[in-house]
Amino acid sequence: MPAALAGKPEVEDGIGWYLAAFWDLTHDRQMGAMGGAGGIPWTAIDAYADRHEVEDFDTFNAVLKALDAVYLEHVAETLKRKQPSDRKSRQN
Repeated sequence: MPAALAGKPEVEDGIGWYLAAFWDLTHDRQMGAMGGAGGIPWTAIDAYADRHEVEDFDTFNAVLKALDAVYLEHVAETLKRKQPSDRKSRQN
């Protein structure tokens, strides 16, 4: 088993479908010209919930927004690490 998968956390029963919905919906987000990502639109979450007959939309929306916030923070940190620091760019 690859090392990256060996430490993978187990997902509790009933939580996996939130993650599946998140990964389905992540493709609906706007991407910026400089690589930045926008949040998953409410309209996409609403349409997904309607299509999949989600009974508790408020909880579904809250969980998806929380997952999205963590994802967007990760993307921002990754982009920041890839950019040269101001000090390095001033030295050149």
